Amino acid sequence: SIAPLAADELSRRGTLPRTMPSTTYAFDARTGEKKWEFKAEYDPRNLVRSWQSVRANDDWIAYSHDKNIVLLGKWSETTAIDATSGKTLWKNRSGVQPIVLREDTFINQAGRQYSITTGELASQSTFFRKSGGCNYAVGSKHLMLVRNRSATYFDVSDQKEYSLRNLRSGCSNSLVAADGLLNMPCFSYGCVCNYPLQTSFAMRHMPESAEWAGERPFQLLKSRE
Repeated sequence: SIAPLAADELSRRGTLPRTMPSTTYAFDARTGEKKWEFKAEYDPRNLVRSWQSVRANDDWIAYSHDKNIVLLGKWSETTAIDATSGKTLWKNRSGVQPIVLREDTFINQAGRQYSITTGELASQSTFFRKSGGCNYAVGSKHLMLVRNRSATYFDVSDQKEYSLRNLRSGCSNSLVAADGLLNMPCFSYGCVCNYPLQTSFAMRHMPESAEWAGERPFQLLKSRE
């Protein structure tokens, strides 16, 4: 492929080609022998629009261990390749990177969920929606972590949204789910956005807290005289 800075320099000189090759190689980890390669042609002009477009438009690659499938692409294009043979399994416009890889599906940055093996849309509903903020969604087995202006997470089981108000998660997503904790280190230092809480913390799952309120609404009882 081509580096964004190199593409920008060629664009300013008027010599940027309309397409550039992007090549993926697979090697045997034990012997170093090349097993296969895959080459695609992409329009490099998206790389020179803004430095903010690099993460969303540059080459990406992911590997599903469960399905033994390599997923790769650029911009909205996605190609699935059999990791053993290098055979192309399917190709479509389901990218919108970076993708969140799960056991049987992957979720793109538009919140749409696709099958890893077929590339078909796995659900008609949108898994999450972004309404503001400059970073991207990441995920774990049980949570989708995203920025909807404030730091936000979605419960995978019911797709309900929970926002951490006035906490900015940074231009890079700072919500990290690990070892039973939801960690939020402060990644917003130096930002001029009006998010007043500059702090780092971690939260532990406490399902028993749902029982604190009881089954019926709380009622005040008249005290005895």
